[in-house]
Amino acid sequence: MDDKIQLSKMAQTGFKIILIALGVSIAFFIPFVPLSLVISKGLVLTLGAALGLAFYFLDCISVGRFVLPRGKTWKVFLLLVLSAAVTSFFVPNPLNSFIGSGFDTMTVSTLSIAFIYFFLLNLWGVGINFTKNIFKTVFISGFVVILFSVLQLVFNLVGKFPKVFVSLNNSNLVGTFHDLAFVLSIFVVLLTVSIESNFWRGPMKVVSTIFVVLSLSLLFIINYTLLWYVVGLSGLALLIVQLMPQPANSHVPTPDGSAQINNLISKKRNFSVIAFLIVFCAFIGIIGSSSITQFFAKPPFNFSINEARPSINSSLTIAKHTYYYHPLTGAGLNRFNQSWEAGKHKILDGRLLGSNFWNASFSNAYSVFLGFAVTLGLVSGILFLGLVYFFGKNIVSLFNKRNIAKSRSRDLLIYGFTSVYAFLILMFDVPNTALFILIIAIMAMVVARNQTMDGLTNKEIWFIHDSRHSFFGILSLLAMTILLCFITFVMLSSFYASYLVNRASLRPVADGGILKAESGLAKAISIHSLDAYARLETDAHLVGVNNALQDTSLSEEVIKNTVTTEITNAATSAKLAISIDPKNYQNYTSLLKVQETLFQLGDTTSYEDFIQNSDKILSLSPNNVGIIMRQAKVAVILKKYEEANAFLDKLVAINPYYTDAYVLRSQISLTNGNASRAIDQINEGIELNKTSAVLYYQKGLIYMNQGNYEQAVNTLELALRLAPNSLDLYSALAASYDKLGQKDSVIRVLTTARQYVSDKTQIDTLIEKVKNGGSFSSSAPIEPEKKEETVKAKSKATTVKSSSTDKKTTE
Repeated sequence: MDDKIQLSKMAQTGFKIILIALGVSIAFFIPFVPLSLVISKGLVLTLGAALGLAFYFLDCISVGRFVLPRGKTWKVFLLLVLSAAVTSFFVPNPLNSFIGSGFDTMTVSTLSIAFIYFFLLNLWGVGINFTKNIFKTVFISGFVVILFSVLQLVFNLVGKFPKVFVSLNNSNLVGTFHDLAFVLSIFVVLLTVSIESNFWRGPMKVVSTIFVVLSLSLLFIINYTLLWYVVGLSGLALLIVQLMPQPANSHVPTPDGSAQINNLISKKRNFSVIAFLIVFCAFIGIIGSSSITQFFAKPPFNFSINEARPSINSSLTIAKHTYYYHPLTGAGLNRFNQSWEAGKHKILDGRLLGSNFWNASFSNAYSVFLGFAVTLGLVSGILFLGLVYFFGKNIVSLFNKRNIAKSRSRDLLIYGFTSVYAFLILMFDVPNTALFILIIAIMAMVVARNQTMDGLTNKEIWFIHDSRHSFFGILSLLAMTILLCFITFVMLSSFYASYLVNRASLRPVADGGILKAESGLAKAISIHSLDAYARLETDAHLVGVNNALQDTSLSEEVIKNTVTTEITNAATSAKLAISIDPKNYQNYTSLLKVQETLFQLGDTTSYEDFIQNSDKILSLSPNNVGIIMRQAKVAVILKKYEEANAFLDKLVAINPYYTDAYVLRSQISLTNGNASRAIDQINEGIELNKTSAVLYYQKGLIYMNQGNYEQAVNTLELALRLAPNSLDLYSALAASYDKLGQKDSVIRVLTTARQYVSDKTQIDTLIEKVKNGGSFSSSAPIEPEKKEETVKAKSKATTVKSSSTDKKTTE
């Protein structure tokens, strides 16, 4: 560190800790390591912030003074954190806005951690050139990430990980493949700068070039269009810089014997081959985005990313709707999902609910900027705008004449590229929590550099020379240290609670897994009372109901007692979720699941409560066709067919493309003995959904039920062309051909279906049976191979009968 300000021992230690924490967090962008996201996402950065701030307090005590950065940026940031904390008390479930499920991006705790990094880097970074730190951190982490990713693609290292490390999903340690793409793209830019500025020489230059190529290859696989724009613009800027004449000061003699500096002599201009390669790759990535996606989705790669986010217009619509009702508090931090559900009926003047994306639901807006705009109130929102303004102002200041004159071109390029890149991500994308904190850290480095160029020093307020001031100064610092320890303990407790939830969700259904899951969830709720945890506990109890009903080893009395206990506990958990946050429609949905389970068991006494509960959901999430569909399904269970048709009429009026509504209508008609009406209702749906295999499948089943197997064959063949991997369709089609006596066609259908299952034994047995003159119709339908079920997976299966249309779609 080439310090212009001499840091104390305590400050140096704290500074090294926060830099190490930031560096280690970047190494967590390995997309194939399914470690527990909770621990890995927050632990390092939280402990880094806590230890860094603790050493700041110790430094102030040991030296006998408070030390603060110059400038307004950190003050605006501090006011933003305080304002967000105050507004969080005015929304339901403040705990969700303060901490969330461990380490959510838009919470007070995350803002506070980001502020600590900004404050300390701004404070201790004055006089320090961070380019070496950036190079070392990004290079080491980038090399680790790329090497691991390549080795995983070849050798499947993750398959050798102990189960204790498995996480709830297969994203990387702090986010998703898109987050990995962020790291890869900045890695490409910095490596290119290092190569062009001769930072590396000899073998390291060759290694850097190889890693640029590997990074670009991985970026093609992930194929994130926004980042191709950013990488392409960065490469183009570097290409132009290299082609520009670079002034080289030269002493030229004058007639009187003196010398003057001639700035007109220029160094040789260079054409950057690697910068041109980056621009070319970005161009291919942008114009061929859809083709690249389709290419890697096919064998042998089978790689696809289904990560979506709302558009700018839809995010602005949600923001407008939220501020209309909550101008001062906004939706509340970490509550974008609730804002989305409450306002999505306004998107596209209501046309969103009338499309196939009616059930699209998002936890974040189009970007971090718009996310905060929705969830923060008016005052906090203005402060956030002020913070963004100061960020932008400091980036522009990097390129003023003074900085250009005092900076080496390589240093200016590194600061410029990293800061502009980070700012663009902040404004136009949704990075995960760790990346958000890294972006704030980069901005702190830029602010510190500008203050260094301006010759500014930190502000010091001494209290050691006055005994009265000394007493209160030390007392306040000790009090803040104790408060820091308490807050750190709360944060670590939240990580542990989230870890318990993660483990509970992965418990196997059999061998006592349900009881362990219920115990883990109950303990998590006792540590950290979140409605999301209570909803999961409801699901776990409903899995217990399903388990008891399917366990043939239990006596009837034991089954009855177990089911009664589990349903009671499920209802209690659902009501707890509602009490924690009565404004979140998802909590009422948990209670719906319990009531639907009762209906399926023959208990119809809570029907009025069910209707009242679902109407409450519709008041919080207007025109939610999924809830209306559930009302219709329950009415069918209770044989209230007129009410069911009324619900379906209401549903189709909102969304005429909702295929399951036509299927349920036809089933009601079949139940009432009107098969022709059932066919007509399916045809109505097909007119609007000509590519729906589900509707053709239902139509084929109706023909089979009528004994019209020729029509069934024609319809099911058409359905298979739309959904060639549906085993249900193959079973129905094979059964229809079997009824027509066309054994060769049965064998052809089964042979085609064979390619869509891993275990070929069942289908081979069926083919052999048909070849020997047996009947396929009397055989069990083709089933996919069974996998070990977890609590979460089984929970979804438990409610499939009553909520099969609640599919996640994207906008």
